[in-house]
Amino acid sequence: MSVSLSILLAFRNCQGVLGSRLPELIETLPDLTPHWELILVDDASRDASAEIAEEYAQRYPQIRLITPSQPRGRFEALRLGLLHSRGDYILIPIRQAWATGDAIGRMWASRQHLLILGSSEVGDFPRGESFELVLVQRPFAGTVLPVLVEPEKIPLLVERFGRECAIVRVFPRGEQASLWEELPNFAGVSTRCDPHEPAVPPPAGSVGAPRNRPLLLRRLKDFALGE
Repeated sequence: MSVSLSILLAFRNCQGVLGSRLPELIETLPDLTPHWELILVDDASRDASAEIAEEYAQRYPQIRLITPSQPRGRFEALRLGLLHSRGDYILIPIRQAWATGDAIGRMWASRQHLLILGSSEVGDFPRGESFELVLVQRPFAGTVLPVLVEPEKIPLLVERFGRECAIVRVFPRGEQASLWEELPNFAGVSTRCDPHEPAVPPPAGSVGAPRNRPLLLRRLKDFALGE
């Protein structure tokens, strides 16, 4: 049975990017897995972004559009998308850049790891700001997501995962298309995890438990909470 892939894309005021780049993803993803989905979260767009996303969601059952009633900020928008996702693997842009089909394909090829990071730099120890995308097995997504808000901490995340982490070369800077426009005077929502909030449960039929998963989950949760 093929494993499934969910791609989380939180966006705001990017009608040109959605209109020109969504067709490429829709054409590429079935070559990776027949079980894919795009979770699009519109965070208070004032242009035609939501209308474009809705049009694609009506045409393709694998695409779902989520429209919060008020601006939530990028982290909360991605967290909302995670709650609505069903994939065994979750792909998240670390920054506001568009995830190209080529970059996703390169990372998907390394899915035997628990965590796959896409970096625009070559080398064994890329800088935190060079990381662009993350592909993670679902049981770890809720713990990894808060760390992505502070890219300078990602090398520590790499250390925590150890051999279960792979770093893949993806698009260099300058080839990105932005999904996000900041709202003036919007502070957003705190990115600190609530330790009492239940973890996002894995869906039925998800990939098998990795080695030492309880210990790794506990260590990652402590790391995300700053303990």
